[in-house]
Amino acid sequence: MSEARFPGYAEYQNQDYEDALPKILLAAEQGNAEAQCMAGTLYQLGLGSAANSDKAVAWYERSSAQGYSVATNNLAGMLAVAGKVEESQRLYALSREQGFIHGPAVGD
Repeated sequence: MSEARFPGYAEYQNQDYEDALPKILLAAEQGNAEAQCMAGTLYQLGLGSAANSDKAVAWYERSSAQGYSVATNNLAGMLAVAGKVEESQRLYALSREQGFIHGPAVGD
């Protein structure tokens, strides 16, 4: 079983998304940046609830504002798909500055 970093983490790792979502949302509301990013992912992909891009973006923004690079990268991807190329490129670059090494290199 996965180490429980916060409520809902183990359920998320075990792909029990319906049980994970309310627990993750509680941790996210309490300011946990990783939980905020996970909430964004769940809403983006429609895991544990219907897909909701607005909620996904909102959670990614909250997590990114705390410097969580995965959320910044995921937010950049959502903005790229939405055609917001300049903002997307800015956020991809920011995610790399925050330490995310798997995203696309921008301006290289």
